[in-house]
Amino acid sequence: MVPVTPGTPLAVLAMAPRGRAPLLPLLLVLAYIAGPSRQQGVQLPCTTDGDCDTTGASCVAGACSCPQGQVMTSDLTTCLAGASEWGASCTDAVQCVSRLLVGGSCAAKEVITSTSTSPTTAAPPAEERVCRCAQGYHYLRGQCWRSKGLGQACTRSETCFANHDSESVACVGGKCACATGFYQREYSSCRRISTAFGQECGIGDDCQYADSACVTRKCACREGYSYDKDAKKCAPSKDVVQGAPAGGQHKKWRWSRKAQPQAASTASNNVSATADVTAACSVDSDCGDNGDCVSGTCVCQRGYYKSGTRCYPELQQVCSGDGVCRMKNAVCRQTGASDASKMCSCSGGYIPSEDMRLCRKMTPELLTWSCLHDEQCGYFGPSAVCVEKRCHCGAGTHWAADKQYCWVSKAVGEACSATEDCAALSAGGGAACTDAVCACTAGYHASADRSACRADADHVDAACVDDLDCTADHTVCANNKCACSKGFIPLVSGKGCGPGVGGPCAKDGDCLAKDSVCDTSSKTCSCGDGMVSSAVGDACLKEAAHLNDTCTEVAQCRARAADCVEGRCVCSKDLFYRDGQCRAKRALGASCRLTSECYLDAQPERAECRNGVCKCGFAYEIPGYPEACAAAAGRAAGAAAAVSLAAGLVLLAAWR
Repeated sequence: MVPVTPGTPLAVLAMAPRGRAPLLPLLLVLAYIAGPSRQQGVQLPCTTDGDCDTTGASCVAGACSCPQGQVMTSDLTTCLAGASEWGASCTDAVQCVSRLLVGGSCAAKEVITSTSTSPTTAAPPAEERVCRCAQGYHYLRGQCWRSKGLGQACTRSETCFANHDSESVACVGGKCACATGFYQREYSSCRRISTAFGQECGIGDDCQYADSACVTRKCACREGYSYDKDAKKCAPSKDVVQGAPAGGQHKKWRWSRKAQPQAASTASNNVSATADVTAACSVDSDCGDNGDCVSGTCVCQRGYYKSGTRCYPELQQVCSGDGVCRMKNAVCRQTGASDASKMCSCSGGYIPSEDMRLCRKMTPELLTWSCLHDEQCGYFGPSAVCVEKRCHCGAGTHWAADKQYCWVSKAVGEACSATEDCAALSAGGGAACTDAVCACTAGYHASADRSACRADADHVDAACVDDLDCTADHTVCANNKCACSKGFIPLVSGKGCGPGVGGPCAKDGDCLAKDSVCDTSSKTCSCGDGMVSSAVGDACLKEAAHLNDTCTEVAQCRARAADCVEGRCVCSKDLFYRDGQCRAKRALGASCRLTSECYLDAQPERAECRNGVCKCGFAYEIPGYPEACAAAAGRAAGAAAAVSLAAGLVLLAAWR
């Protein structure tokens, strides 16, 4: 077995005896490769094949088992073919686990749409489900690994995964870190360092020497400089040779329209030139150097995939030359001191696909260049996503233009190490990383949820979102404008509020409302006898002593139960005047306490409160007509009419 130490190159870790994957759980490997399979952890005892209810199973060594290359479904009812590779069609997760091991999942096939590249979340039809790695896992060298980000604890490099890439990270000192030859961007990705003119690059930061630029995927000199071959550096030049933008650390990257060289079609020394993996087999040698014969069918070993009639290494698998790396825009890259440390790797400007069989062209500009897969947005970090065929920053990140990165967004009070961590808190420079903590700068304050630094609203009527925005004394946010708190009125300067009627005080001088005084017993500003507060509490007004007195606000008329109409205290429409004041209208038959409460549209003096009910006065009652109050003559006429009616009824009864 290959010894493993922190920082061991991934290519070395990939090496293992033919037909075996390195450091894989032995029982799972044997269950799939070495012989008849049984459901992991479950044995169905038997003595004959007839004892096995599982369709396709037979009795082997006292237990029901599926034929070699097959696995039992999760409900133990059927034997199904185990997956032969990543992306194989499936109906049950156990088919995928048999090949991809821990983290294998039977999930929706990726579907590219006009709005998203994410697989559908609904359960797809069986024919659309394929073997993939579950969320939180990544695919590498033929199996799924639980993904560990930069800074997370690890025991081996295969688990380290950053920004859709495994090659750029390694397990160093028990933590995932950028591998040798890579530099860190933000907290979540690593990129290959280029230190010399002509080396490959993807973005300007990749070229880490003075006055450099990334032009057509090669490190060059920035505008105004040319390469001095003798000094081996970029020097000022009158004749501009390279066309990169001047100034700034981050330069736009120009795509080359020149076609990339194709991988050689001939096989190298570790890909058999005669074997045909599409043909039937009887022994492993029929399938070539990187294939195994399973139940008469050639299956590529883990870390290899079928292309034409042969099995070729996937990305980050050991190789001996560029021709072995079958995918376009890939090279066989030296990763260590020996030839054994070579592995297939994407060229600069390209990134591995999820299945490690393609090098996808990366999108160099946010929002403008097209994409189909999230990994194509990798220049901008792992949080960049492809939506509607354009790269966008995902949730929880913001666009750091000078860094060309979807930077993680920190809340006020969270730990930080760079100004970019806090930049999303305020578009106007209202946040900074101060003493390793995101904080709002002078003139700004934290929102209630601490997700933003908003400009202080330091005067009355300033725009606001919530009370925290109103920083002037004694102000609150009402209808999206800063207003004075209850009991306070605006200062003359507008930069806050002071005590109005009802506000706190210690002496008369504290009270800002006109003609108000400080009530020493309640310690509040109040109006004296015969005075009332204005509606906003900014003045004490003279109370109306009588109806028809002058007024400016209804409060002055309230003691008379009146309204202020056209500068006079008068009864409102729902009140009527009686006995010197305005009273509520109580109709005949309504409950009452005083006669003055009883109302008639005309001649209200004829109504009275008798036995708690509004009735006609005795002098105005008409028998049989309780809702009419008449004068004495009318009352007599009514009585006569009643007598005549009664007499008529008597005569009518006698006639019958």
